[in-house]
Amino acid sequence: MRKGYLVLIYLLIVAVGALIFAHIWLNTKARMDAMRMRELERERMVLVSQIDKLRSRWEYLTSPENLESLARKFGMSLPQTEPKLIVK
Repeated sequence: MRKGYLVLIYLLIVAVGALIFAHIWLNTKARMDAMRMRELERERMVLVSQIDKLRSRWEYLTSPENLESLARKFGMSLPQTEPKLIVK
């Protein structure tokens, strides 16, 4: 009879240990996933910022007013017709 109780207590201890291990392992995995997601979000925000800077520079450099002022600054003239791009 005592042996049966000892086996039950042993199985209960093993089950509690397995639950504790699973809890710690899953919690650590969730933390690592959250850290990786924060890192990816940070990288995404940096890339979005860089894209916005490039887009604003492109808009600045391609606006007609700025093209004229840049051409005057460097002593050049702009063509009167829109250039045609030929893509092969």
